[in-house]
Amino acid sequence: MKKKIFCSLITVSLLLASCNESEEVNKDPTIVNPYNLLTYSEFDESTFTRGLTPNTGDVNILVVPVEFSDFRAFTNSQINNINICFNGDESLDNKTPYWESVKSYYHTSSYNYLNFNFVVTDIYESPLSEDEFIEQEEKNLGVPYLLNDMYSKLTINNDKVNYKDFDSDYDGYIDGIWLIYNCNDRNEVLNKQNFWAYTSYLQSEPNLDSPTFNTYANGDYVFFNRDTRGNYYDTHTFIHETGHMLGLDDYYSYEEYHDASGWLQMMNSNIGDHDSFTKYSLGWINPKVIDKEEELVLKPFNESGEALIIPSESYYNNAFGEYIIVEYYRPTLLNELDSQYRYPDISGKLLYSEEGIIIYHIDARLMNVLYDESSNKYYGSFINLNDYTFKDYSDDDYISLAANNTLSGSYDGKTPLIEIITSTNQLTSGLTEASNLTLFKEGDSFDPLTSSDNFFDNGKFHDGSSVNFKIDINSLSEEGANLTITSI
Repeated sequence: MKKKIFCSLITVSLLLASCNESEEVNKDPTIVNPYNLLTYSEFDESTFTRGLTPNTGDVNILVVPVEFSDFRAFTNSQINNINICFNGDESLDNKTPYWESVKSYYHTSSYNYLNFNFVVTDIYESPLSEDEFIEQEEKNLGVPYLLNDMYSKLTINNDKVNYKDFDSDYDGYIDGIWLIYNCNDRNEVLNKQNFWAYTSYLQSEPNLDSPTFNTYANGDYVFFNRDTRGNYYDTHTFIHETGHMLGLDDYYSYEEYHDASGWLQMMNSNIGDHDSFTKYSLGWINPKVIDKEEELVLKPFNESGEALIIPSESYYNNAFGEYIIVEYYRPTLLNELDSQYRYPDISGKLLYSEEGIIIYHIDARLMNVLYDESSNKYYGSFINLNDYTFKDYSDDDYISLAANNTLSGSYDGKTPLIEIITSTNQLTSGLTEASNLTLFKEGDSFDPLTSSDNFFDNGKFHDGSSVNFKIDINSLSEEGANLTITSI
């Protein structure tokens, strides 16, 4: 599902900046940001989204069942199912019978660093009819109208909502809100794409005394019923959209059947655990940076959060630079279900069913976008994060990721944000996707000098610096992957 952003598209001319040594990261696990890393929610006030859902800590999110006058009403059973799908937990004896709730997924995926509490409000009755809402949505005005109308009307057990309870980071924005509709007509939703699931941002002004709506997601109840094998309630779509609320991009292309990331991630095909880049960008892991030759054991990523970084000269000891990130994948925990059953949507992706090493080339450099009045154009320059102070967003001065997996949105029209490096040296595009065959297995090696030019131009990063290490996979086991790191 796409995330919508209400802003104009711009063409950016990119200017390069230099890099310096960065300071050591403070690893204090007692603070909300456990590794004191730069995350999406740490610099959201400098972007056009602003007011993202906090990436760590205890976070309350509103969930609003929305009724239209010409829709059928929600039943008590449906309201209960909504609560289970968002909050279900085995310890509460109401775990979702199919997979995970949104809450339990993020609690596990974040290694307990993100604890959502989804508060289901009383039913909100829209003053718009179904047709009127659809008409307004075609102009991107439907949900903003509802949010404006419901602000003074929302109740929880007949009591007015105290919006301060939903601003955990005290930024003047409500941390997030979900709207759930009850069209529950598969043809209307899945084919006509009315009441489609998406995430967006109002770009409203913050208010500390009366926090305002900004980051929201919405979708129809039918998305809870995507599984066709039984009477199961499926949360894959809601987990994916909640990822957008945290600041994550889609990792697929909006424009063509091309996919640099390999298709098999939660922020791509809605399946499995979040990948290592995603978790790094949200501050849930602190990967080991390779700076010398060594032999080591890399524990399974989904269980431990361990990952390796091969840095470029544009790496700043956080997720927002250019680097290679390495994880040891195993089809367990949040990966288990989707490695055994194809996700029941039009693409029908199946996650890796075997263990292996996954290697991604990440270009998550940030750029400062400035408006030049004399030329009436926007220009961007890469940011040196060792010597940069973030400023509040303005229309003519803001921060953005330079690269995007929709290549027309990338700084040079060809560089993806996240690209999987396959053991077969083949790009994942068209009908080719990542699979068990593209994982690095025992006896395989990653060597940037012998990798296809599809991935590295003469063994160099996009910033022109060299990839200085190769990796040999010696063995794989339940306990970990034995790897040898060699300088080149």
